[in-house]
Amino acid sequence: MVTTVFMIVSTSCSLVSDGTESYRPPAADIVPLADCTLPDIVHLLQYGENNSGDNIPKEGSLPSGFTPSSVVLCELTQGDGTSGTVDAVSLGGDVGAFADAVNRPSQRADENTSYSCAYRVEAPAAVYLVSPSGAVRMTWPGVICGYRDDPLGPLEALVETGRTRAEDLGYLVPNQCTQSFNVSLSSDPGPDTASPPVKRPTLRLPDREVMGLTACTYRVAKSSAGDADTALTRRTRLSGDASTRLMREVIAAPAARPCDVDASEIVSLDLYRPDGSGGGELQVETDGCRRLVVRDLIGYRQASDDIIALVRSGVGLE
Repeated sequence: MVTTVFMIVSTSCSLVSDGTESYRPPAADIVPLADCTLPDIVHLLQYGENNSGDNIPKEGSLPSGFTPSSVVLCELTQGDGTSGTVDAVSLGGDVGAFADAVNRPSQRADENTSYSCAYRVEAPAAVYLVSPSGAVRMTWPGVICGYRDDPLGPLEALVETGRTRAEDLGYLVPNQCTQSFNVSLSSDPGPDTASPPVKRPTLRLPDREVMGLTACTYRVAKSSAGDADTALTRRTRLSGDASTRLMREVIAAPAARPCDVDASEIVSLDLYRPDGSGGGELQVETDGCRRLVVRDLIGYRQASDDIIALVRSGVGLE
């Protein structure tokens, strides 16, 4: 799923529709316990994609009469950055508030409207509501080109009450780095790219716990046409702790100073939480103006020495 960038709309005779409609998925299956070892969950957490068209148990909306007393979230826990486990994390607190938020209707385009979207956004790989009578795997409510942010606040307000190792993954296959990428940073950013207030919480921007990130380092040079030519030079994986420290530094970074010095090296990192949610892209200049940006989320900020050191840290990947 992706965040809306632009849309193409075709309409019929109706003049009152906004091009969307609400819907609710069928009720989820009630199963004996929350299972974080299902193949699609493990694959989502390890590779960031679903390898199964059918989920067992079937995820969906809250069944009638089901009253949850706790939540189980499936998370990827990383050690040194190259190995990891899938953990079943039990959460308690105001479970009702989260259940209400995650059970909201979803939104999709109506039959007369089409949308074209960019910017990746992912919901948690698997979240279960649990009661004495069993567990249900909830569908995170969707919107056009993505998912609702509303359930994230109530989820983050819950308190961890237990953690069980569900599956040992051994060596983690690292995220791939493309051989080149689109540079979001410009030597002449213009007035509309100043650092705006960060909207939080939002799924695309992990700002509490962060999954161990893959840092893709690119050499940058100006082409004869004045465009940025990029070439991949290095790929490393940060630990979960280093990734979390990095995002805290990024959130706290001051607005970028005026500068027009081109960078010769930029590091790009896709941002995800341990539960698989996220999708924002952080770009950091390690020289030149030494600025950073998270596309569509954080405008130009100044990258500190600590931020530069963190994006350059990590374990080298083949």
